[in-house]
Amino acid sequence: ALRLNAQSAAALFLRARAREALGQDGFLSDFARAAELDARLRPECERAAARHRVNPGGWGWAWFLVLVACASAAAAAVSWRRRAREAPAGERLRELLRGRPERRICAEAALEVLGSICAALASDGGAPRAVEPGRILLARGRVVLLDLGEGSAPYLAPEAESGRPGPESEAFSLAVCLYEMLTGSLPFAGAELSVDKRLGRFAPASRAAAGLPAGIDAFFSRALHPEPSGRFRSSEELLRAFRSVVVPAVE
Repeated sequence: ALRLNAQSAAALFLRARAREALGQDGFLSDFARAAELDARLRPECERAAARHRVNPGGWGWAWFLVLVACASAAAAAVSWRRRAREAPAGERLRELLRGRPERRICAEAALEVLGSICAALASDGGAPRAVEPGRILLARGRVVLLDLGEGSAPYLAPEAESGRPGPESEAFSLAVCLYEMLTGSLPFAGAELSVDKRLGRFAPASRAAAGLPAGIDAFFSRALHPEPSGRFRSSEELLRAFRSVVVPAVE
């Protein structure tokens, strides 16, 4: 789950993510459901503002920006959990993305989804698997992995295409899913996708979609590296790295 504490609130404030979240997460429509978080968020935002010597008195603009940035990230998680709970037989991640504007979700919501996928992968155990949105079911607030096998070509790591998958291959396919969640497009597609994967040739995420966190391109340069030795070693390591991009540490 996405942890919202004074440190992450300050980080969100410093990056001024409120405007993006308001535009992408349907924050206003979800505010009623997120209002119950206000009692917990308010003192944490005040502490974050005090740490950076911002006067929160009188509902000043700076304090309000901290509050909105923190609450909007929470609203993204609330919205995703509600969508998963209300689907009677579950909804595949691919269908959820197709129903969103520009077929993508914001970074905070993607972090929530990614964490649930990694938890499902860890609980299943077994050999490394290919992951793709069409095989990820959101059912009653949890993730169910469906028919994970060889996978489709756009989601396979180069070594998996050659029949030599490893833990880094699973992390690669998960990174492709994450890129799709954030940009609405695949990093590798078309007749030359296998060549592009072996060359590490894909459009930077920041160019494919506006408003992504700083550091996202460096993250994907490693996550989608052609060689397993250049990638994250596991899905858990990929999750930790993405979390540090979305909610960076405050010095």
